[in-house]
Amino acid sequence: MSAVFARSALRAQVLGRSGLHSSAVARSAAKEADGSHLPFSINNKAAFGTKLGLFMSLGFGLPFIAAAWQRYKAQ
Repeated sequence: MSAVFARSALRAQVLGRSGLHSSAVARSAAKEADGSHLPFSINNKAAFGTKLGLFMSLGFGLPFIAAAWQRYKAQ
């Protein structure tokens, strides 16, 4: 198994490149760090936190609400 890694490392040295490089797409993400590409505003942190909390709470709680409703309906 170590021969496979040795050949891979040798091939990388011969070709002059390593597997640790970033692509142009990954480097271009830095200019979008302000959130302009998102479909919602993140400028107001309190409003964003409230909306995110409600969204996550609803997503987590919906199965429990549905189960309670089914149990209530059966009675």
